[in-house]
Amino acid sequence: MEKIVRPDTSHMVMALKEIFGTDVISLKPRILKDGVPLYEVQLGNKIQLTIPESCHNSGICEDIQDFPEEVINEIINKMVADKIYFNYDQESTESLDGLRDTVELCDSRRVHLRPKAVRDTDDHWYLVLNSNHTTVQRFKGEQCLGGLNADCSKLANFQKGFKGQCIQKYMKRNMMVLSKDFKKVLIKEFPVPSCCSCAAVRVQ
Repeated sequence: MEKIVRPDTSHMVMALKEIFGTDVISLKPRILKDGVPLYEVQLGNKIQLTIPESCHNSGICEDIQDFPEEVINEIINKMVADKIYFNYDQESTESLDGLRDTVELCDSRRVHLRPKAVRDTDDHWYLVLNSNHTTVQRFKGEQCLGGLNADCSKLANFQKGFKGQCIQKYMKRNMMVLSKDFKKVLIKEFPVPSCCSCAAVRVQ
């Protein structure tokens, strides 16, 4: 279940802090929803966002060359000081005893994603407030393996005219990110791979 935590705005005060050439100013939003800016960011140095090819299929990138660690750490420190909370999924503690006799119909892996960049449904990429020094946003999910439109296990039988196909499903999750122009901190929804499902697909 998604852990949804709302920022404690009663502790948020207008503040200006300068370090590493970056100013982070609280905007004290009254309504917290998708796309609402939380902070204004005035950068001393220009940020260049380059997404590796390996990230384009999943839409989530956990490693970026020339990631602005100092800038991101300063923003995170400011938000933590203002008692802003992030979505951080814990490791699963569910018992697997009841699943020992089950067989997965799709090749997949469970993941705990620590994104540094994410792509929205409009194909725009955003920098996520995470860093090597401080991981404050982590998302539990499941990723399909075996490539796009992989076949389900042969254990799955379908009536004539259909075949089993592994489908990657997604869940929308709130993330704290920098705006596309890197001038604001936003709360924004992004698709996170949630499960890999075997579906019946009509054969053309």
